[in-house]
Amino acid sequence: MSRVLNELPEAFVSHTGISRAVSRAVKAGKLRKLASRLYTRNLDDAPEAVVRRNLWGIVAGYFPGALIADRTAFEAAPASDGSLCLVSERGRTVELPGVVLRPRRGPERVASDMPFVEGLYLSSRTRAYLENMRPSRARGTRRPRTLGRAEIEKRLDLLIRTAGEGAARQLRDDVRAIALELGLEQEAAQLDTLIGTLLGTRRSRMDSPVAIARSRGRPYDPDRMELFHRLHQALRNRPPGVRPAPPRNPRGRAHRVRGSRSGPRHPERGIRPIPQSRVPLRTGRLHDVPRQRGTPVRRRQRTTRAYLAALRALSRTGRADPLIRVLDYAQRWTLALDWSSLEAAERELQRCNAFLDSDEAEAMGKRLRMPG
Repeated sequence: MSRVLNELPEAFVSHTGISRAVSRAVKAGKLRKLASRLYTRNLDDAPEAVVRRNLWGIVAGYFPGALIADRTAFEAAPASDGSLCLVSERGRTVELPGVVLRPRRGPERVASDMPFVEGLYLSSRTRAYLENMRPSRARGTRRPRTLGRAEIEKRLDLLIRTAGEGAARQLRDDVRAIALELGLEQEAAQLDTLIGTLLGTRRSRMDSPVAIARSRGRPYDPDRMELFHRLHQALRNRPPGVRPAPPRNPRGRAHRVRGSRSGPRHPERGIRPIPQSRVPLRTGRLHDVPRQRGTPVRRRQRTTRAYLAALRALSRTGRADPLIRVLDYAQRWTLALDWSSLEAAERELQRCNAFLDSDEAEAMGKRLRMPG
């Protein structure tokens, strides 16, 4: 191949300046044609994989300086059907392996639009919300260009959950500022009503469950609900062990640890399985577990740290196993302790280093031991 072709990326869009060299390289078996004007030096990988790796360079080759718009402005990737929506002065739909470039004419870039990669531009968040309020239809197997009302409601709810109501008010102000420039005054009024309804200052019809709940003053986090379901299923698959219950006290009175006025009741029965509906998964921000009177310092600090780390793993990755292991360890630790009397419990806690401060124990090289 010529030096010019060797300097081109893995996949590229041909133009008049290199078309002859490209044609010769294809005949020589050194280049492979993937689509109209699209070629690659990769002769082995699947065409879809090559296109995905070089996506934005390919887009810029077909539509230089185009604006990524409509649903793609939110997703920054092709939709499930491969659609990638653009605003460009020229060009028709281009079908590539696994991707369809769908340009349309529209208003040029506004001040809030952002430079992207390969000389392309990305619609600002404000413009993306506004333009996705436009109605559009699916054509054949192609998805609509815009997200639709229900999806916009979900994204507005997510904005309020993660950034607060102030962010939604700021979005509403920003939409008003560019609506006239884009010729989308009607869409701006509709978006204004949606935001007002979610904030409780307006009343209008809502389509998505999360938006309906928020408009009625009962917002919830759908992502947390999914985590609850995962944790519930994991607990069903891994029930905790139970210490067999001894014969009941003939008097029918609750047994207390000798020497304690308010010690734990029924210590000989051990810890019962944690009800699945009461697993302490927090739905808001993670904070330190509050101190409880009589709780050994070392045990409390270690349990708190492990518990919070397990919650983070569940929140960020959806993995329930770390939390279940922490709860299992806490149960086994409590079951292993001698609760026959206050004195016996204190001696056992002392041997386990449970009364040591976490930093002090670390400096001394002493770890929290399992009782027994």
